[in-house]
Amino acid sequence: MPSSSDALRNPVSRRNRVSSSGAQFLALDLGTSFIKGAVLDLDALRLRAIHRLPFPDPLPDLPPLHCEIDPDAVLAATSQLIDTLLAHAPEPAGLVMTSQMQGLVLTDAAGQPVSNCITWRDQRALAPRPGGGTYFDALTARLSDPQRARLGELHAGLPFCALFRLAEEGRLPPGLVPASLPDFVLASLCRETIVSQIKIRASRSGIEASAGLSGSRAQPAKASIPEDYLHIYSEPGVEATNASVHGPLDLATLTWQEDILAAWGLERLRWPRVRRAGEVVGHLDIGGRAVPCYTPVGDQACAMVGALLQEGELSLNISTGSQASMISPALVRGDYQTRPFFDGRYLNLITHIPAGRALNTLVALLTELAEAEGVRLRDPWGTIARLAAETGLHERGDSGLYGRGHPAPTDLRVNLAFFASLRGDRGEIANIREDNLTVGHLFRAAFQDMAENYHACALRLSPAAAWERLVFSGGLALKMDVLRQVICDRFGAEQAPAAHRLSPSPEDTLLGLLALALAFTGRASSVAEASRLLVQHYREEEL
Repeated sequence: MPSSSDALRNPVSRRNRVSSSGAQFLALDLGTSFIKGAVLDLDALRLRAIHRLPFPDPLPDLPPLHCEIDPDAVLAATSQLIDTLLAHAPEPAGLVMTSQMQGLVLTDAAGQPVSNCITWRDQRALAPRPGGGTYFDALTARLSDPQRARLGELHAGLPFCALFRLAEEGRLPPGLVPASLPDFVLASLCRETIVSQIKIRASRSGIEASAGLSGSRAQPAKASIPEDYLHIYSEPGVEATNASVHGPLDLATLTWQEDILAAWGLERLRWPRVRRAGEVVGHLDIGGRAVPCYTPVGDQACAMVGALLQEGELSLNISTGSQASMISPALVRGDYQTRPFFDGRYLNLITHIPAGRALNTLVALLTELAEAEGVRLRDPWGTIARLAAETGLHERGDSGLYGRGHPAPTDLRVNLAFFASLRGDRGEIANIREDNLTVGHLFRAAFQDMAENYHACALRLSPAAAWERLVFSGGLALKMDVLRQVICDRFGAEQAPAAHRLSPSPEDTLLGLLALALAFTGRASSVAEASRLLVQHYREEEL
């Protein structure tokens, strides 16, 4: 039986059986590596029956800098996962979804795909453009200074950068819908229900209905279908947390900035309406029941909800990449990115901070000789954590914030900017001596570099250091005790490390969807209240 502390850390650690009474929701997360799903038990406030499938691989043989996924493969995997979840909860009360951000699928007016899914890893805008420079250079040159200030985020992986290149090449017909990946998937799933309903009602009335929605779109039978079934394809949309990195969104009005679209030649596309969180956008036919589907949300905001982040807390989400963020009750611009959050609030954040990917570069170097000779190390990360924790320079008298009994920081210096990131694209290992070129010193120095980066980013987010505690989430932060210790020591003062807590679950996006489901169904008056309910619930379990 798991301990109470296990229950606080992992709300799926108890038995996996879904209760037979009360509301259960299906939850889906279209991630970069996996498509994950779970049954949300809204009565017990728990995640049940977590399953995952690999996210489809990028298509082969694409031009340089392209990264595309077959959208039908994503749709098939998602449908398979839904079928798996229905074995655990055959009568769900609703479906909520989150997804990797910046995924783009161009569709026609009926929601049929006319392109592959262009992902956030696509960098085609960096290709040379006829006449000199890159497409990204040309895109930025089209903006006036005020437009650039209003735009906020701008980098080559954003969907409108790929759209700009397509438009410049004359390969972007007017009237297409630039749909986000999760909105395309959900619309397609709900469209299957619409087609089924059209066929059923048409057969009952003796009307011949088409097998699909292209062409005639079964016009004779459409009048018999409820309006909430039809608007899923008649009015495409995207929720604000996804819209903020999908197109040029005005953060104050949550509408598209039409002057910027015109400057880029993208104004003739049919841009989706920006939806509010909690809107029902379609239904799935499950066992003859119309199950409401809520508009998908961005995974970054959803993960912060799952970390149960409160105003006054500083989030450090550390995994392959990492981000620092804080919730703001109002739109306040600064030296950071700002994205819409829930309940009319905003999330101020800094992304692309070197983390797990950079550390993996060091691990690959240290294990290369062993692997070349056919030796596989049993637990390199466990050994790294132990040696980094043991590393100290007591004999040199460098104690810093690390009082008696705590290892002092190493004087080896590591800059983890081994790839394009917040600190550039050239890293280094410096101040090397014979006695400090060890695994323990190397990774202690790498963790110190990460801590310095997070502290600098935190002061950009809040120059007055107005945070009460740190909130750690992400696989690397939750697994690596010594990393958290180094960060807390850097944020601490007067020999005391900074106050901190951990995200209550490694499945932060799925727990975030549980909070959203509570808010969307009225069990909580807001997403903030849903987070507070979950905080109280898991605190009571810990006791």
